[in-house]
Amino acid sequence: MRRARLTVVVLAGLLGAGPLSAQRMTGTIVISGTEAPLVGAFVKLRDGDGNVVRAVLTDNAGRFVLQAPAPGRYSLLVERIGQETMEEGPFHLAEDQARPVRLESKPRPIALAGLEARGERRCTVRPDRAAGAARVWEEARKALEITLWARDNAEFLFRSTRYVRELDPTLARTRSQSTRPAGGMGAKPFLTADPAFLRDSGFAKVLGDSIEYYGLDAEILLSDAFLDHHCFELVSSNADRNLIGLRFRPTATRRLPDVEGTLWIERESGLLRWLDFRFVQLDQIMPLASVALPREGEPRHPRAEVTGRTDFQRLPSGVWIINRWWIRAPILRRTGQRIFLWGWHEDGGVVLDARQALGARHQIGPGTPLPEAWRRS
Repeated sequence: MRRARLTVVVLAGLLGAGPLSAQRMTGTIVISGTEAPLVGAFVKLRDGDGNVVRAVLTDNAGRFVLQAPAPGRYSLLVERIGQETMEEGPFHLAEDQARPVRLESKPRPIALAGLEARGERRCTVRPDRAAGAARVWEEARKALEITLWARDNAEFLFRSTRYVRELDPTLARTRSQSTRPAGGMGAKPFLTADPAFLRDSGFAKVLGDSIEYYGLDAEILLSDAFLDHHCFELVSSNADRNLIGLRFRPTATRRLPDVEGTLWIERESGLLRWLDFRFVQLDQIMPLASVALPREGEPRHPRAEVTGRTDFQRLPSGVWIINRWWIRAPILRRTGQRIFLWGWHEDGGVVLDARQALGARHQIGPGTPLPEAWRRS
């Protein structure tokens, strides 16, 4: 990954007054040539072995505070969506020392506009090992890491709504639906299984007379358990030329129920938009292959497969969240020897608002938790 340098001026008194209980880096980042603060940049503190030990987003004044776990040598990484990662250091932190810095960031955009999908079918595990895919993955990774950081550090509390509904075979009409608050305010609006469990047991599991499907979140997508067992390639969008996709599928050695899908990213801005996916290798737990095709004159239905979608949103503070998600599975019925698609079961949710632990409240979701436009999204 190409690095751009930061101009650093060490200030003796900046943010360093008062009693200290531990060693820390404190500072402000401004845009080079101006005094405008760099808001929502993801600042990482990296130790002498290259491990990231702390991370934080800059506030509305471009300020950050990073407490080091122990005295030693550290460096700073500054990440922004659509910009090259910048670094400075190393710095030496003595015990109980506050090291104040002022950083000037020069914008260096990452160009995704010229990337083209080449239709390569060879399996490349880990997207950072393929030239074009690595550049797209770098931008997706930044958003995913901030999503995970905000969740684990409880920077935001979310109020969300869960829903369950049944749709007709064409997805044009809702037969029934119910909604419920997802436990009021909580730091984790979207939950799925542990990445190691999914690696060892698969993304779908039979429970009695039903099947449980596990969706994808930032933790899973960033995990070694996922990256080491999926192939990645670039794809283009037929609907929007400003989008480029990073498609993944399970490696040939995987035999468990799994997922394949695409992360969609804006070429111009590098912003992560959404993830769509479908469940594959379900033969042993669901008779999808035996679903009869519509007879002549009958309406054509979507393919009887289990699909899902996860939407991402960037808040004004720079925090990324999952703001909408759903998993949709076919409902199959039998008439004599014929199995047919009776309808669809959809389980999902939407974040209505997010409240910063010590800050403002942000409206997230639409006015109604089940907008009409979702039916074919």
